[in-house]
Amino acid sequence: MVSDTSSVIYEFMALGKPSITFNTLYRSDKGFDVTNSSQLKVALQKLKNNHHMLDERIRENMEDVNPYLDGSITGNIFKTLNEIMQEGILPKKNKPKNLFRKLKVIQYSIMRKGYLK
Repeated sequence: MVSDTSSVIYEFMALGKPSITFNTLYRSDKGFDVTNSSQLKVALQKLKNNHHMLDERIRENMEDVNPYLDGSITGNIFKTLNEIMQEGILPKKNKPKNLFRKLKVIQYSIMRKGYLK
C-alpha cells in the first residue's frame, strides 16, 4: 500500500502488510516513509526484497491503535451484548412508529409502478 497519512494505512496494517507512506507528519514509523517521489522506487524495491522488514513496526503500531486483534473480536462483542441483555441495561421502551416515512415509501412504490403520476 502506498498512501499519504490516511487512516487507511492502519486498516491495511491490520492485515500484516507493509506500507509506504508519503511525507508522514505523525507516526512516521507506521510504514516505510518517503519524502519525495524519487524515493518511491527504492522503497518498493527494499520491501520487495525483504517484505518482512516492517513486521515489528506493524505489530507495535497495531498494538497501540487496536490491541484487540487477537481474532476474538466478534466473540467478545457477543459476550458483552449477552451480558448487557442479561443485566437488563437495554431500554424496554419501543421506538415510536414512523408513519410518515412508511407513507412515503408506499407512495414511492406506487409511483414507481406507474399507478400514480
